[in-house]
Amino acid sequence: SPLQPPVPLPDCLLGSSDPVGHVQALGEQIRNGQKQRAAETVRMMRALHEALYPPGGQLDRSAVHAVRSLGDSALASGDRSCALELYSRAADALPFVIQSDPGDADAWRDLANVLVEAERYPEAIRVYLRLIELAPDHVRFRIRLARAYRANGQVDEAIAVLEQAIELAPGESRPLLELGNTYFLLERMNEAVAAYESVLDVDNEIVEAHFGLAQAHDVLGQADQAMQEYEAVIEIDPEHWLSEQARERLAELAQ
Repeated sequence: SPLQPPVPLPDCLLGSSDPVGHVQALGEQIRNGQKQRAAETVRMMRALHEALYPPGGQLDRSAVHAVRSLGDSALASGDRSCALELYSRAADALPFVIQSDPGDADAWRDLANVLVEAERYPEAIRVYLRLIELAPDHVRFRIRLARAYRANGQVDEAIAVLEQAIELAPGESRPLLELGNTYFLLERMNEAVAAYESVLDVDNEIVEAHFGLAQAHDVLGQADQAMQEYEAVIEIDPEHWLSEQARERLAELAQ
């Protein structure tokens, strides 16, 4: 049966036969840059959040996803604290969905991802470890676990997990790229260069690897190598969002 809201719905949702769909569409408008009514939207999101969480009510997965979508909208409209609250509430609700099917890897994945969005990294790490138990050959789960470790300040664990992912899938570029990004964020530039070059050994057309390599050379003061990699970014995909940054940096280096 439909959830009965314990508080009145906002005017824009009154009479709507699909308030969840309505707010998801509104969230999409916000993410597309239509932010004129950002403050009103955030107030509406808070109210709908209450509507989706009636005391003692039963939540289904679509309701949880709607709350997470509201978090995305709140973040896009500039209300980070509201977004974190909504992500956290979605994370709190998902275990009740999972308990009906503990082997549902998709639900565990959703829980891990929303815990990261809520910045609840230790919990996210535990869930990603559970996901790896369910799908030990899944490289992406290991990459996301590494990101959670890194965000939680567990750098050594992040690198170890990425090395496991590389060993598990030696022909995969994604874990190598993530390793390069990790070294770059740690300001370990020589190791970042080696990792990015390993990515390009697998696939020389990966824009992100060329850009990361360019930035690492840039930080090391190796201007010629940096310019060569920035030029590669533009040559591979002139319309890529990183190409604009590459053009700007090339102009600066040419001065």
